[in-house]
Amino acid sequence: MNNIFGIDTIEIVANKRLINAYNSLFVPTHYLDSVRTKYVMNPDFINGGITVEKYSDYMSLIGEALQVAGIEAPVIRRIDFRVDNFVDEYEKHYKLHKFMILCLAMSYHNIQSYESYDPVTQDILCIRAQGKYWEAEYYNKLKQEPKSGIKSRFEMRAKAGSYHVGDERRYFDLYSERLIKITSKQYLLNVAEYLNDCLNDKWEQEKKNISKRGFLEKYSDNIFMKEQAIGLCNMLGYKDPKQTASKLDIKYISYKELLLHVNELIDLGNRYFDS
Repeated sequence: MNNIFGIDTIEIVANKRLINAYNSLFVPTHYLDSVRTKYVMNPDFINGGITVEKYSDYMSLIGEALQVAGIEAPVIRRIDFRVDNFVDEYEKHYKLHKFMILCLAMSYHNIQSYESYDPVTQDILCIRAQGKYWEAEYYNKLKQEPKSGIKSRFEMRAKAGSYHVGDERRYFDLYSERLIKITSKQYLLNVAEYLNDCLNDKWEQEKKNISKRGFLEKYSDNIFMKEQAIGLCNMLGYKDPKQTASKLDIKYISYKELLLHVNELIDLGNRYFDS
């Protein structure tokens, strides 16, 4: 999928206030008390705007910046991992990422999910889920920053952590566990069933003003697996749900496709931390 893995930003807690001269490297986000302060650090920015592609280079840059500022062993409260695609248009992998993010969200309680659109062009800008300890977002990076050359970005964000600089891989391992959790085929079928229940509720609200086929087309972006489409067609009363699902103009996401993508994300992260 032409993806490149990296660390976008980290948010640390430092036991000191820094003078303004350091603000280009350490951006304060919150003053916890008279001394402890949260700072955001961007490795690429520290590297002169050049992408940091190796973990060893990341550690050298962050370590040097911390040493110059006199900050020792800070806790990372948040870390944002990124996966950038420079080749494929955002829309090409949008539905796959939407399905993956919804699966992540539904595997935890009290997770909020969002989808945003440009109100003028109606272009989809991002799909995001967030909770207390993690976030996931897939967004149109080219639309946000045209000069970046990045077509799309998927971010995996770990929050409210207590690991230190040097322990970044432990955050990624925790995120990998979340990703692996959603690759159970039975879990995906359970997600599909829940989505169908929601869609069936929508059908009951709208059926007086729309045909069955029109309804399926309207909500095609929320029909992910072929098995889900068959189940939904059955709910809607089609005599041959399998045949109907086969004839719908819907891009289906297969179990294998999702599994391969999750494995690729984990492999990209592991290779980054081994570099």
